[in-house]
Amino acid sequence: MKVISENEQEANRQIFVSPDKMAAFGQVMKKCLEKVSTLKAEKLEEIGLKHKQNEIDEEDLDLIYEDLNKLTGVSIYINECCNIMMDVYGKQVTPIINENVKFYFTEVMNDYQNVSEQELQDASYFFINCTEKCGNEDFMELISLTS
Repeated sequence: MKVISENEQEANRQIFVSPDKMAAFGQVMKKCLEKVSTLKAEKLEEIGLKHKQNEIDEEDLDLIYEDLNKLTGVSIYINECCNIMMDVYGKQVTPIINENVKFYFTEVMNDYQNVSEQELQDASYFFINCTEKCGNEDFMELISLTS
């Protein structure tokens, strides 16, 4: 995606052959983020349960956090894809981003006290790009996420 998006000729910058293909990619991103969200919640529940039962040591905790980082790596990649799509398509991609991706980064912003620094940084970056590249002029939306 990145190589195509950086093509100097505007006509060759199009990543998707049709709006339907772009919408289908949006659905794929949504399913991936839903899975990440579910698996992440399960891992966090596992940590809480093991802490409660005093069944976790530093090594176990490191392994679980390593798994969490792998999971959230998927969301980082999807964020990069969204950024490329916003660069290439601008406002045209806004409905796809809003319907398929925004929910996940909203969850991260709302749960800012329990997410990694990288997740929070990526979520912030996502919303900054949405505001800047998709023409979303509702700056209060960012503020309302964490209230």
